[in-house]
Amino acid sequence: MRSNPKLDTNLAWQNAHAAIKGNREALLAIAGVFFFLPSLAFALLYPQPPAAPGAMTPQQAVAFFEKFYRESLPFTLAMTVSQIVGTMAILRLFAGQHRPTVGDAIAKGAVDAAVFLLSMFGLSLLGSVVAGLILAVAAVTGQQAVAGVAMAAVVVVLSYVFVRLILVMPVMAVEGLRNPAASLPRSWALTRGNVGRILLFMMLMVLAYVVILSMVSAVFGIAVALVLGAEGAKIVVAVVAAALGAVFTLYLSTSLAAIHRQLAGPSEADLRTTFD
Repeated sequence: MRSNPKLDTNLAWQNAHAAIKGNREALLAIAGVFFFLPSLAFALLYPQPPAAPGAMTPQQAVAFFEKFYRESLPFTLAMTVSQIVGTMAILRLFAGQHRPTVGDAIAKGAVDAAVFLLSMFGLSLLGSVVAGLILAVAAVTGQQAVAGVAMAAVVVVLSYVFVRLILVMPVMAVEGLRNPAASLPRSWALTRGNVGRILLFMMLMVLAYVVILSMVSAVFGIAVALVLGAEGAKIVVAVVAAALGAVFTLYLSTSLAAIHRQLAGPSEADLRTTFD
């Protein structure tokens, strides 16, 4: 069995940054439409619920937040679909076989996104059934320790599977393998031997985003509130948070493309892409 090359996360980050820098106009246009605007609309239409009043019981607090997330679920799903289409469109721009127009990349990305969502829905359903059975068997024992170990095992296994399948999107968009029977095993094979590196890379990206978002929102929110008031600050902070989220998702998308190319190796046509 051929061993995969070791992922150079520093190189992946440099290539992702170079891709954005070299294709700024097209990528920002896609990020603005598919990442920024949906996130901003969600933040304005469904602002995060205030902290549950202290007088609430734990059950009432759960119901309080459950109602919010249930009511916002349709928009959350729509926003998620929009982000996946945008990500697929970005990946299509770096397919390497030819340099598609932005419109062509979006059109093909939409088809890729539909196939990807159906694949992930089926996979998630299967995973939920298996995880539910494992937890149910553990619960039957009546031992909290057994249930805790089973829960931890399920989380670890699901995290492992997530990393092994993280390249399904670039496999579909870049390699054109839309059939789940081909794209899922392909991602599994490409990530062999690099699970730890990919997981650490993604965790660092998420951590950096969360820290920056928290700091900017807090400092910027206080400064703007002094000038525009609480309501004005909420709108401005929502705009800033949506912009930061769009930039993060943009870097995440190009990072997936860079990781895929590094592990899959460039094709002859691929040599003409931004990652040269």
